[in-house]
Amino acid sequence: MPDYYEPDQFYLSERDVTRLIGATKSLRDRVAVELLYYCALRRAEVRSLDVVHIDFTRCTLYVHGKAKPRAKGVEGPAKPVTAPVPVPGFVVRNIRYLVRDARGRVRSGPLLVGSRGPKSRIAAETISNIVYRAGEAAHVTHPNPKRTRINPHLLRHSFGRHFLARGGDLVTLQRILRHSTIVTTAKVYGQPTFEDVCTRYADVVSNLLAATVEDEENDEEL
Repeated sequence: MPDYYEPDQFYLSERDVTRLIGATKSLRDRVAVELLYYCALRRAEVRSLDVVHIDFTRCTLYVHGKAKPRAKGVEGPAKPVTAPVPVPGFVVRNIRYLVRDARGRVRSGPLLVGSRGPKSRIAAETISNIVYRAGEAAHVTHPNPKRTRINPHLLRHSFGRHFLARGGDLVTLQRILRHSTIVTTAKVYGQPTFEDVCTRYADVVSNLLAATVEDEENDEEL
């Protein structure tokens, strides 16, 4: 594969994402993948979520992201930023089922529990393995031929591409992805992928050929 193909040019199809989610082995694993895609969360953000960060009424979760640097002359450590992220209703329902205990009460602690007990937090590597194993089960491979494993960040990137393809705008996408500036969003998602270029090129050439045939038929009638 030539070097001029940038990593950002590769993403999963919507059908592949659906198959990937359907191939997860448990409700916990399904919620993890849904958060990576539908909420465009980073792996570390999914791992750090607590149940208290979910607003079930407003279908919103709160992500504690990267700290913004303080302005010059301002002392003290930078404060982490808390950002609201919309969550689809069906994902909220899955989360609600996931966090209810045997008595039907909403538990506290980490949203995604690890293997060391109900208060343990899922490991970052476990999240990566969930995505990889689901991909294997669904026969979904990485669209970049240089990569052998699909990874959590590919879901976030795929959502960004799908959001724009479905009519979303860059400013809204910036808010969802929580980029610090629109420049970052535009740099990654503002350019068409090679597949997009091929599709648009084929459409234009098809129209040109159709127009040429029509002109030739009109000339023959004269």
